[in-house]
Amino acid sequence: MQDLTVPKDRLPDGCGLKVIEPSHREIVATLPDGSQRVRFIGPTPSMQPIGVIANPWIGTDRRILAGLRQDIDGYGPLRLPDAPPMTSGEASALWQRFADGVEEGYAATYAQSGVMRDIGVRAVRFAHAPDAQFDLPTDKHSAAASVQVVDIGSIRASLVGNGGACQTAIATYLKSLAK
Repeated sequence: MQDLTVPKDRLPDGCGLKVIEPSHREIVATLPDGSQRVRFIGPTPSMQPIGVIANPWIGTDRRILAGLRQDIDGYGPLRLPDAPPMTSGEASALWQRFADGVEEGYAATYAQSGVMRDIGVRAVRFAHAPDAQFDLPTDKHSAAASVQVVDIGSIRASLVGNGGACQTAIATYLKSLAK
């Protein structure tokens, strides 16, 4: 999975892994009574899964694997039961079914200077390469972002961005791994 990270020498100038700062508190003022006013600053916005600040991230957390699989392959054949509302535990168990057959996940966010939108690479490694991906519930004609899916053996990766030299270099690199 670490091979999915594009080497720096294969990226154009101004393109690289985004530095993601964790959330933190900042002291805004100290009052006469000694108490402090603080401001909470969230993590740097990125295309990493919720709660992940490592960039790139490689791991086996089933909750994150389920999210990555859904981002890459769509909703697929998983259907909600026609029954009373589920408990949070039942909903979590149903959600994590997206991770079935997935052994490891990968997520990276790249930034390109002068471009507001980040570029995201997400991948899952299957125990056995699946026959086909699910139907993606996205508008294929959207001008806001392009999605490319690349199969590399038992790894399925997706690249999301809005074009440009950085995205082209990342796509070229990922496709070279598939050969």
